[in-house]
Amino acid sequence: MDKQKRKPIDLTPPGGGLLHRCTRKFAILISLLAALVVVGQPWIGSRVDEEIHATLLQTIRDALPDAIVDFKSAKRQGNRGILVTGLQVRIPLKSAEVGDEGQSFASQPMIEIDHLELKGSTDYGTLLTDVPVFNDVVIRGGKLRVVRNADGEVNLARLLKPLSSSAESRTGVPTIRISDVDCLLADEQQLSHQELTLRLTDGVLVERERESAITEDNGKSEAQTDVLQIRLQFETDLATRFE
Repeated sequence: MDKQKRKPIDLTPPGGGLLHRCTRKFAILISLLAALVVVGQPWIGSRVDEEIHATLLQTIRDALPDAIVDFKSAKRQGNRGILVTGLQVRIPLKSAEVGDEGQSFASQPMIEIDHLELKGSTDYGTLLTDVPVFNDVVIRGGKLRVVRNADGEVNLARLLKPLSSSAESRTGVPTIRISDVDCLLADEQQLSHQELTLRLTDGVLVERERESAITEDNGKSEAQTDVLQIRLQFETDLATRFE
């Protein structure tokens, strides 16, 4: 008998909720990477990749000072952008949180990204004389482990807490497309510690300009602001229960 195909469900978070806030802060983190400045350095060949690797790593560590960050490689993709592979982000845990065997769910990397592409012009002329602009980011493959501990604290919120809206205002948010990312959810407040797995099959985060609003008091238009539109579609074996 053929295995029943997973059905897609739309779990796009409403504005103001924890998931929406965490998604926005994740977008800010990606925007910091997309604002990578590699200008005016006499880099040739592999030296470019070494400098890009070091700059990206330092950018993430500066943005998330409490996190342990590493990735396998960051390489210039010809003139088309930068490819980052094997990105892992975790937060240090107290010995009591890890458990006797040190292999608990919470001790594993919180964020794993197989491929992260920053799309934009990366020809040598741009790298040497200008600031490269990456307006499109593609994330393919990986895992996101979200844990709520017994005190009600969510690890993802703790990780992203240092990120502020000021960073977003400096950089703006590129269009972010996400696919094939497994979201593993665990809740230590529940009797069962078995995690729930959702596969994020298609996600888009895009910044749109909010239309100016006319105030009734003075008839003047308010300053235009940007709003982050989020669409997330998951697949799960439990999807039929949501119908």
